[in-house]
Amino acid sequence: MPCNRLERMTPPPRDGLTDTLAMRRLNMLPKISTYGEYSSDNYGAHSRKVELASVTLFYSYETIVAYRDAQDGLIVSENCWKTTTGKHINWIDGGNKKARKPRAEFESMLAETCKRHGI
Repeated sequence: MPCNRLERMTPPPRDGLTDTLAMRRLNMLPKISTYGEYSSDNYGAHSRKVELASVTLFYSYETIVAYRDAQDGLIVSENCWKTTTGKHINWIDGGNKKARKPRAEFESMLAETCKRHGI
């Protein structure tokens, strides 16, 4: 398994029984990947997607710029940064600027979502 990628794994059964607590812990590991269409890994390192059990967080550099969960669907912040983050946001929502939330509203929604998901 590559060391730069966490993957969900199922532990071997113990004495013929599955250790459900260990399985729950392993299934809670996040899946971390990149998004977008970069020709170089140097750029892709700044566009990360973190998939948790019930919510996906999209980062541009170290800032969450979008999230997705079953209740809200895809929620994207308006671009209040520079060109590269604008490209990241366009890759996430396909350029749908009308659906983007003002940053303060986005942060409020994100806080509620994190609370709802216990993160």
